[in-house]
Amino acid sequence: MKPSKEVNPMAHSPTAALPVPLTFPGVVAFSRRQASWFLLGWITLAGLAAGTTIWFFHYHWIPVVEESIETFPANLKIQDGRLNHLPPDSVTRHQNNFLSLVVSSIASPTGNMTSDFQIILTPEEIRLKSLLGYLALPYPRQQSLNLSADHVIPWWNARKGLFTIATFFLITGGLLIMWTGLATCYYVPLSVASFFADRRTEFWPTWRLAGSILVPGVIIMTISILLYGLHLLSLLGLLLSACLHLIIGWVYLAGAIRHIPRVPESAMISKNPFSGQNLTLWAQPRLSLQPKELPQTITQKIEDQQGRDEHPPPETKSSISRFGSDWSAPLPRKSNPLQHS
Repeated sequence: MKPSKEVNPMAHSPTAALPVPLTFPGVVAFSRRQASWFLLGWITLAGLAAGTTIWFFHYHWIPVVEESIETFPANLKIQDGRLNHLPPDSVTRHQNNFLSLVVSSIASPTGNMTSDFQIILTPEEIRLKSLLGYLALPYPRQQSLNLSADHVIPWWNARKGLFTIATFFLITGGLLIMWTGLATCYYVPLSVASFFADRRTEFWPTWRLAGSILVPGVIIMTISILLYGLHLLSLLGLLLSACLHLIIGWVYLAGAIRHIPRVPESAMISKNPFSGQNLTLWAQPRLSLQPKELPQTITQKIEDQQGRDEHPPPETKSSISRFGSDWSAPLPRKSNPLQHS
């Protein structure tokens, strides 16, 4: 007889074949796959998110920066915490709908800037403006940086491809590290809720499920960045999507619990150390006797007890051989209280 193999309860689920977990059963099915497939799915999703982000910066931010660098004046330097050698009363502006880069010798330049994100280089500081607020950053005082066009353009063209590749791997690795930490944080409430719901709580499948519930939110955020780059979503919509992709993880955490396989009844039986018998801890079986059968059962037990009293077994007699045969006598019998009732 061949030994039976352990069957994955999610292997024959209709949603187990889904390549991307987008439903509650699909998220559970994705977490119940092999660890190699789970890791491959994570790496693929992180690569898509990193590629979408690089695509956005390459087509909407980098052109503005390159155009602005070409107009930098000669001998432009950051030295002693200041941006030096700017022409007096000069304001150079390059912008599109996403980024505005301004180089100004005036402390507070004026003008119509409708970009979602603004970078302003003044003689004293770098100013960052967006819908989220305003931030001023001082120039480094211990370093001297040459920002002239003749120096920056060759340097950038020689390292542009390497910078793109390095950024791709940095974003991919950063996402994987961040998702690992979030999956570990989600594991604790998920395992506790699954335990009280009588669901399977093995460590690695449960941890992978905590990582799988992040996937729908990441997909939503990646699509939002793509729509924002295609002018189909505003900056406010992108910020709302960023908040939504954090909330949706908890929604999938709560909804996926009821699709986790239940604990088998055989695994719910534990040995009682006091009686040596097996007791079911989660659910005690009900009595199979009907109310009409109870009087007949009690009457049968009384008749069996009376029969044992009238015909005692031979081992109930004892003899004390060392005192002689006169001391041999049967042991006293206990009176049956049911006979007097």
